[in-house]
Parts: sequence; structure tokens; C-alpha cells
Amino acid sequence: MRFQPSKNWMNDPNGPIFHEGRWHLFYQYNPNGDQWGEIGWGHASSSDLVTWEEQDLALYADGEHFIFSGSVVHDAENVSGLGTGSSSPLIAYYTGHHREGEARQVQCMAYSLDDGATWNKYRANPILDLGEANFRDPKVFWHEPSQKWIMLTVLAAERSVLFHTSINLISWDLTFRFDAPIIGEHEWECPDLLELPVSNSDPGDTKWVLFVSVGGGAPAGGVGVQYFIGDFDGVRFLPDVDDIGAWVDQGPDFYAPQSFAGLKNAEQGGVWLGWMNNWIYAKHTLANPSRGMMTAPRHLTLHREGEAFRLIQIPFLEPEKRRIPTNRPFQLRISSEQGEFAALEIDPTRGRLVLDRTGLSSALPSEMRNRYTVDWEPVSGAASYLICDNKGMEAFLNGGRVSFTALLQFEGAELEFDSSLDKEAVT
Repeated sequence: MRFQPSKNWMNDPNGPIFHEGRWHLFYQYNPNGDQWGEIGWGHASSSDLVTWEEQDLALYADGEHFIFSGSVVHDAENVSGLGTGSSSPLIAYYTGHHREGEARQVQCMAYSLDDGATWNKYRANPILDLGEANFRDPKVFWHEPSQKWIMLTVLAAERSVLFHTSINLISWDLTFRFDAPIIGEHEWECPDLLELPVSNSDPGDTKWVLFVSVGGGAPAGGVGVQYFIGDFDGVRFLPDVDDIGAWVDQGPDFYAPQSFAGLKNAEQGGVWLGWMNNWIYAKHTLANPSRGMMTAPRHLTLHREGEAFRLIQIPFLEPEKRRIPTNRPFQLRISSEQGEFAALEIDPTRGRLVLDRTGLSSALPSEMRNRYTVDWEPVSGAASYLICDNKGMEAFLNGGRVSFTALLQFEGAELEFDSSLDKEAVT
């Protein structure tokens, strides 16, 4: 269900898109080793979001640029003119990070005429250049009411999201800048903007949600993701009054998520996944088999709570098979023949989760071998779900109002799962 490459280094998901009946996932990838290096875009695809097939490398780093994060859209009407005959292109937008000289990041594009199997870099790259060192992570989507394409980028060090619009997917006009509502020291990355349905409201009721990945200060330490709820008119995103941002995930290992293009988010909700790691220790985790992994796909909606709204995340596939008891506490302990262990306790009635990773191998970074506690106000009868194996755990608690994601790694090959859960609840 989670995607992990068969070797080498992987970080942020890039350009996820549902196209011609398949789910395509691109991602930051170094084809030459299991540390960050010659970063380009890897590629995997799936028919069901469960079984993933690795494809050929999509975008290679070249002599001028490393290929940083971005997004993919389908230019069905060929407004870009990059299609040929009956073939309409997929277009990938990515940040070109200059390899040499003064630090500089620019926005570039590439296109595919064979449904993402092979890619051609646009001959007139870059398409956006502000002369900035930290200008990155283009997220592009179609906005039906304004009949325009929207691109979000970040000025990372300034904690700002820039909004551009286009009618041809090549020429872009800057229309709006959204700045962090409170002062902070950590950079913003990987923006995303979704119109999501409000599940407990009138039919057709939606709100817009702006997501940014934050380079530090998250609840469990290190990196994390924040969201702002408001309205978007095709030009400006205006957050609701007094909305200063909430954290998406309470665990240590959910970062840089991206939503799948090609879906009707306002009607069906969004689908996304994130990088299951944390920059404070990512380069020193075990490479088994690769150094890097994605989370399980998640379905996104909103829930109205008084005058405010709450993001709801539920595992995208078969959540009934991962439901955990709502009326009693339970425990899970994973141990290896080498004496390593991780212990999880969840009490839905009290509203508390405790994860103990202090028993993992001393070969892992000390920053990872921590104990984490999360508390929440329980909603009576609200379902909770758990996905857990030898590589990580993802808990969706209190009806999906609280999520907690954490990487698990063991040197030992023989693992024992000692759980008070029904066997079908742990995958």
C-alpha cells in the first residue's frame, strides 16, 4: 500500500496524477546512491493505489539543474501547443536548482506524449525566473470558474506563497502573494491548494484549503505540514478570520504531501500522500531496501465544527479492515530477535496516543529514538483506524480529525507483533 523504491534515495512526492485509469506518482530520486545527490524525478504507477510498479526515471538532473519538486497536469485541450495530432500532453512543472555559481532556483517544464512514459524538457526553460535563491515547488491546477490555470510557488525563506495564472500553461502572470499570518523562522515548501467538500453540511458546501510544508517547529519536532482554510476566487486566497494555521499530522514523519491531479476534489474529496520521514534524521536512517518511503494514500474532506472547520484524513482503501476499537484502550508492541522494540498505546476513550521508539536500534539517529504523546478531545463513537507494519505506523483517530505518522525501522529480520487488536486491524 505504501510505495518504496527498490533502491537508492527518495524524498518528496512530485506530480501525482490520476490519468487514463492509472495513478502516477513521481518523486525526488537520486539514481546513483542512497544519499541525497543527483536529484531528478523517479516514477511509479498503480491501477489501485495498493500495488506500485516502478517505471523508468522520468526526469534526469542535467549539467545546469538538479530537478526539484513540482506537479503534473493533463493539457487535454492542448492549449500549450505541445501536443501532436490526437496526442494531448502531460506537462510536468518543476524547480530547476542551479548546480553551480550563485544559488538560484527557477521554474521549468517538461512534457510527455506517451502518458508519462518518456519526457522532453521544454526548449525555452526556464518559464519563470525571479533571480531568487529560494523560489520553488510549482503546484499547477485548473480553476473552472475563472477558466484559468493556477500555479502556486513559494518564496521559501520569506514564508510566502505566490499565485500565478495562465491561459496557455506556458506564460504566467503573478496575481497574488499570501504571507504567513504569524512570524516564524522556518521555511515554507511544497504548497498545495484544494477545494474540499464539507461532510456535515449542505450538499455542495465546500471550502478551500491551502497547505504548506514547514521546515521546523512541528508538534513532534522537526518538519511538518500546516493548513489554512478560506476562500479562493481564482486570484486571491483569503483565510478565514483568525485562522493562523493548524498542523495536518501530529507525528514526526509526514512531510511534503501532494494531492493527485485529475480528480473532482470539490465533489469527491482529495487524495494525497506524503514523504514518510523527517529531515532531522532522514539521511541517517537504515536503507532497507532504499532510503525513503511514501505514506499510504489518504482521502481528504472537511468537517464543520461550530464556526471553524477541521481537516479529516482517512486511509483511502478499505478503512473498515483497519478499524480499531473505540470503546477501550489497546496496545501494540513490535520486537525483533536483536532486542529492538517499538511500543504503541492508544486510548480512544481518553483521547491519548503514546508511541515509544526509544527501543529501536542504537544504529539509528538519537533524534529518531524518542517517545511521543498526543492528546485530543474524544468525539463519542468516532471511528479510528491504524495501518502498521515493520516500516511504519499511521493512525487516524477521532474520526480522522487526528492523524499520527511515524517511521519504524528494525535491523533484526525476525519480528514479533504482540497486539491487543484483532489481527485484521494491523496490516
